[in-house]
Amino acid sequence: MTNTFLVSLYTHFSKEEKKPNWAWIVEEMDGVLETVKSQPSGIFTIIHNNDMYAVSFGHSFFAVEKYCDKDFGMEFAKRIELDEIKTTTLLSPNSRKNKTVNTFIDYNTLEFTGGESVAKLKAKCVNEQIEELFKPMLEMGSSIKFITKYESIENILAIVLFVEDILKKEIKRKIPMFERVKDKEKIKTLEESLKVNLESENLKINLSELDIIGATEIFYSNDFEYELSYYGKRKKIKSLDIQEVKEFVQENQFNYENLLKIRISGIKDGNTTYLGTIHNLIDYTDEDNKCLLNKGNWMMYNDDFMEYLHGSLREIECIYDPSWNMTNEIYGDFIKKMMKEHPGKTKEQLEKKYYREYVFNTLREKEGFDLYSI
Repeated sequence: MTNTFLVSLYTHFSKEEKKPNWAWIVEEMDGVLETVKSQPSGIFTIIHNNDMYAVSFGHSFFAVEKYCDKDFGMEFAKRIELDEIKTTTLLSPNSRKNKTVNTFIDYNTLEFTGGESVAKLKAKCVNEQIEELFKPMLEMGSSIKFITKYESIENILAIVLFVEDILKKEIKRKIPMFERVKDKEKIKTLEESLKVNLESENLKINLSELDIIGATEIFYSNDFEYELSYYGKRKKIKSLDIQEVKEFVQENQFNYENLLKIRISGIKDGNTTYLGTIHNLIDYTDEDNKCLLNKGNWMMYNDDFMEYLHGSLREIECIYDPSWNMTNEIYGDFIKKMMKEHPGKTKEQLEKKYYREYVFNTLREKEGFDLYSI
């Protein structure tokens, strides 16, 4: 059978020249530092059997990741034989350690605890077919990072055929992940809830310190300088902090609801990379709808995630006492008490802040229980 591919190459060469952000020290020493252009980037696309694949070069993976199939890398990881697990990057919503990178030595078994979702794996691939295609160490997130044996288009096309063959195989392991919410009405409800909470200014949102873009860890460290922009207004900031963003909103008298639309670019060594809007960079969990906002997409737990979670819960000894039941009367009395303590707040605002689980935990803690929720 003959395979037919349609391939295209897109390149970007920046004309903008900039000095690196440490140029000031050269100038103070009466030196001269030439401006530099940003590195070029490229995207090589392949269409085969009505599926499109994209190979990114340079920093183009930031752009490609927005349009790719987010499950692609992990669906491959579920089916390929893996050995020598090197790193796992995990997401743990509602935990103080909401993103964790683990490194391993002599580790061959993927094990997860309840409440963890896998964002990336780095592991050695075991397959006789790969010898002439790519090196065995792979990185798998929403995309797959290969180190090719040969720099040729023919080699890239052979890798595409290999990946397609693996994706047809039976699943070898379960991987707990978040699935994208696709129901448009549910997404609309989630966005409206986020907007309502944002306008109340009680919403706790955190800008990510770490993201997985494709199969690459991006740490938003102090090595970067950042630029905020919205409706022609710009501001450079040294650290990516939500308080800096709020100050930008106040300085320009924007409506608070527009905070999520503010665009952020990262600047390092003269290279500027558009990172996304605040909406795409925050970590936020909607407790009522059991969904979370990750990289601008609303996500919910997949079956593997729930199975690991149920397994962890089954290991916990449970004791039931009817006196601990959270009745409507008990919850209502607590809210009434809070309304007296916070006369400026409405009942709806307090119910958002003091949701039932929070009230239950608070009451048990007052009875002498130790609270281990993280």
